[in-house]
Amino acid sequence: MSDSIAVGDYFLDHHHSHFFLEPEERLIEPLPENAPFQIPMDCLIPAGVNGLLLAEKSISVSHIVNGCTRLQPCVMLIGQAVGALAALAIKKERRPTDIAVEEVQDVLLNAGCQLFPYKDLWNTHHQFAKIQELALAGFYVVKDDYSFQGEEPVRREEIEAYLEAFEMDSDEYNEIIDLHEGKPRYELFDTLYNLYKAGY
Repeated sequence: MSDSIAVGDYFLDHHHSHFFLEPEERLIEPLPENAPFQIPMDCLIPAGVNGLLLAEKSISVSHIVNGCTRLQPCVMLIGQAVGALAALAIKKERRPTDIAVEEVQDVLLNAGCQLFPYKDLWNTHHQFAKIQELALAGFYVVKDDYSFQGEEPVRREEIEAYLEAFEMDSDEYNEIIDLHEGKPRYELFDTLYNLYKAGY
């Protein structure tokens, strides 16, 4: 999700809202399995109200989503994002709706906040912010366990899939593939970041 301002990982649990009924008549909620999830910036800004920001458990979510976002780790991260958004709006003398999500994400990433749910990429790693920024731009590793596995050797197919987003001549394309095939993913993502920032 490109507009993420926080990541939560609490499993989806909710309480029946019809406890006054007999057990066989109570509300049945078939709750799906849920993986780590991202919180979008839009849920912090209520529609049609200028200057008001929502935080913690007050964000705009459905009844079901509230079952995941209501826990303390998640609400604290949301609060940090709201604080960053408010501070930027005041500093730039603009309404919160006029602050680009990338500006808020930049503040949060520089503070070490996770915005994409890689389970094995810590904010102490020197490439943390770059890899997180790339994920928000659509360059991320797809694994069932949400791992990045930076030391894993990359295959040609993975490199080609990322390079599809860039316009470059065939010589440069092949050079990047030859340089990175079989090398650690960290090295490839360093090159992808440079290409991305160069506006290819």
